[in-house]
Amino acid sequence: PPEKPKPQAFAAFVGGLVSLLSRVNQFANLYIFDPFLIFVNSLLKPLIGTVLALTMFAILESGIVEIKFINFEIEGNKPRFIFWAFGFIAGFSERLAGDFIARAESVVGAATEKRETSK
Repeated sequence: PPEKPKPQAFAAFVGGLVSLLSRVNQFANLYIFDPFLIFVNSLLKPLIGTVLALTMFAILESGIVEIKFINFEIEGNKPRFIFWAFGFIAGFSERLAGDFIARAESVVGAATEKRETSK
């Protein structure tokens, strides 16, 4: 259902904003200070985090990568805190989300190679 990834997308956007605001002082100390690049970074960071969070959501929902100790099933009005947490982490740290996506790529790539060698 379309309402399932909404909390994750919003949390990723917020995570990107929090990450950006927590690094504002570092921008002031840059040797080369280009306002346009800072503007572009500020504009794209939350968007990139949201895209990565939705990609992580799709990978987890498709079953390509499983996290055995976390239950992603939502029953009734159970809160969707797990989606909020994953979204926020993906927005706050693109590196972590990128590593997760790379792992999913290696799982899919290994399965494809295994299938090709068995032919």
